[in-house]
Amino acid sequence: MFKKGTQNFTTSDPTYSVPVVRARNPNSPATVKWRTKKSQRLDLSGVLKFNPGETEKDIVIDPNSKPGPVTAETIQLELFDPSSNASVGERKTTLINVIDGADQLYPYCDYETRVCAYNAMGDGYDTDMVPCQTLEDGNYSEFTILVFIEGDTRRKYYLNDDIL
Repeated sequence: MFKKGTQNFTTSDPTYSVPVVRARNPNSPATVKWRTKKSQRLDLSGVLKFNPGETEKDIVIDPNSKPGPVTAETIQLELFDPSSNASVGERKTTLINVIDGADQLYPYCDYETRVCAYNAMGDGYDTDMVPCQTLEDGNYSEFTILVFIEGDTRRKYYLNDDIL
């Protein structure tokens, strides 16, 4: 059966890994077939094989396996036709929610946010850029936040290079 009833991914994720758990007869090999349903682009199917002792495996979907852009959509994934020593269980379907990825501009936001986290090893900063703009005029401005790890006594916060 699927580990969760819903899975969430973005259009920029390179793969979608959907966990399947096995609760019955874990000491023998088992197989179960899977397929996508209600997808605009991905008509995929396969067989998931459990070796003796394996209780969890992932169905890995490559959204770029088909031509065309990856778009936001909801995909239903179904487990069916288990081997004779297995059963699908109570959660035979899961929903995969694919939302627009990092290239989407966030609403109600008029700046480009740069979030920097202090590296515990003292090696520098890890930076993640999140693009944003106003819906009215599209103007950009920028600010930087430096966040220290909890328990760090040298705690300082910066906004536009000014100490707060």
